[in-house]
Amino acid sequence: MDILLVLLGALLAIAGGRLTQRHQLQLDRAVREENLLVEIEGRIRRLQADRDELASLDHDTPLAHVKFARERLREEIKASYLNLERLAIQITSKRNRSIALRVLRTAREQNPSEAEALLGAVLESINPELIGSQHG
Repeated sequence: MDILLVLLGALLAIAGGRLTQRHQLQLDRAVREENLLVEIEGRIRRLQADRDELASLDHDTPLAHVKFARERLREEIKASYLNLERLAIQITSKRNRSIALRVLRTAREQNPSEAEALLGAVLESINPELIGSQHG
């Protein structure tokens, strides 16, 4: 009888350990994805700032300087889109799948008009209670 109780205790300990491990993995993934969403938010903001700076380059500035600045900004914008794509691919949870697909689609299309709406969607994914309360 004592052996059965010991075996039962061992089985319960193993099952409890597995449940704890699974729960910890889910928490780790949720934290990692939240960090990815925060990084995506930063990339979108940087992308918007680069686009604004590109649009505001003064045409009265010497041509060589403007050309160099425009090329640099275009390269930074291209790199930002590639980074957005890379970040979106890392999101794997069902909860954030729709926002990941939206980020991926925007990054591939490189559509600047979508950036503001995408930023709002990312912010809502990060903190739906806070953002949702501002809309309602």
